[in-house]
Amino acid sequence: MKNDNDPRQSLLNMAKLINDEDVSLTQIAGLFPKEWDKVSKSTTLLISTRNHTRIKEHLSTSQNNANLWTRKIIKSQNNPQVIKSALPHLAKSKLTKLAYQEYIDAAKTHNYTLKSEFSLKDKLILKHLIKLPYLRVVPISMWKFNFWWRFIYNKNLVINSLKSKGVYSLYSQDFIEGVARLLQNRDTHEIAAGDGTLTKFLRKTGCDISASDNNSWTHVVNFGSEVRNLDAKEALQIYKPKVVICAWPPPENDFEHRIFKTPEVDTYILITSMHDYATGDTKAYAEQEDFDYRVNSDLSKLLIPQEVEAAVVVFNRRTKG
Repeated sequence: MKNDNDPRQSLLNMAKLINDEDVSLTQIAGLFPKEWDKVSKSTTLLISTRNHTRIKEHLSTSQNNANLWTRKIIKSQNNPQVIKSALPHLAKSKLTKLAYQEYIDAAKTHNYTLKSEFSLKDKLILKHLIKLPYLRVVPISMWKFNFWWRFIYNKNLVINSLKSKGVYSLYSQDFIEGVARLLQNRDTHEIAAGDGTLTKFLRKTGCDISASDNNSWTHVVNFGSEVRNLDAKEALQIYKPKVVICAWPPPENDFEHRIFKTPEVDTYILITSMHDYATGDTKAYAEQEDFDYRVNSDLSKLLIPQEVEAAVVVFNRRTKG
């Protein structure tokens, strides 16, 4: 996450990333999972027909739509609302292009289908490497993950499968230990805690931490008994924590700004995306005046897989005088 206080510039940077010739399918799909879900289904269906004429038509239509939205951005003189509306369309076009390119590359090696399911090899590795029930009990070993992850062919499918279950990154043991050191035994509260996995792991290290969530994601998340059903405003008023943690808050949410207005809070630890547009209330980060913040690169590297491009941002209250 960049220390960029201009929302328009953040949106423009995202548009530039999408148009970057070197950007990967995994990067764009990670930032736009809903768009990738639609694109992967449509491209896989067309590829299965082997009808190259229809594939070319689909690719052309997708590119024309992207060109239309690009012209709208230019005509609006980079109006933030227009850019924001355009990004999903630009992402879909780029994902379509990259998906078909993957198909073409595979065809060169006589593998004519764009994989939309795990291969047998991937399934065998994932069976031992990524078990969701297990991952909610014990943090994953960094060296074990890095060793086996390199053998996974369809990494993007793994990432999107995890996201569909409300898991946006995996917590390594090294990450948990690093956060615990950062907390320094201070009274801590996790808001928007989901199933409470992060809080559970930190408690096992001896941290004094509580957790809450407004339970708005019951269709995806199974909320644990350690997570109290409270919205952020209520939680901050009740617990008055010295430290607040939040992992992968929704973009433009209505609760993060309250953290900066809670006088008891000295530190806010945010687990988010390197890309400002993807998660979090960037407006609140820019407008608050009482905290300095920086990206903790050492902790960021300990969130896995690396392809999700996670960032750990630490806000510390400025000392008076």
